Amino acid sequence: MIIERSNSRGFSLVELLIAIAILAILGAISIPTFRHYLAQRRLNGAVRELQNSLMAMRMQAVTENRWIAMNIGSNHQFTIFRDVNKNGVLDSVEAVSVKDIHPTYYDVTFTSTTGAVLTFYPDGTASTGKICIHGAPGLKPNRLSLNSSGRVRTEETASCP
Repeated sequence: MIIERSNSRGFSLVELLIAIAILAILGAISIPTFRHYLAQRRLNGAVRELQNSLMAMRMQAVTENRWIAMNIGSNHQFTIFRDVNKNGVLDSVEAVSVKDIHPTYYDVTFTSTTGAVLTFYPDGTASTGKICIHGAPGLKPNRLSLNSSGRVRTEETASCP
């Protein structure tokens, strides 16, 4: 029995359709995993941004020998200000910068569990406080804890009050 090969090159229509079907199945399987991955990256990015802002506040407080505070205004926006009169309240002349995380991290929200204002003092110490950061549904929230020595800790938690 002799098998005769033709000189035609390339793939047949059936082979192309099978390859496209396999790619479609693999794509359909991987999309939910990829969405979860992206949501987790957004949550981690927001946590890093808040942590970096707190550490920058500490450095600014020590460098300027002032009280530097963060006021959490909404579930996605915070204001960093120089607390000139040391009352823990944002006055109109004290604002330094307002940051909104929603343009980049649109599904991330946060709340302060210990009050709306976190303060760093000129010696690098701080008022104690916690910020709970929630991501997309199905993700565990993260908690930023600020202790009296000025240390900022991050932890993933099962629930945030």
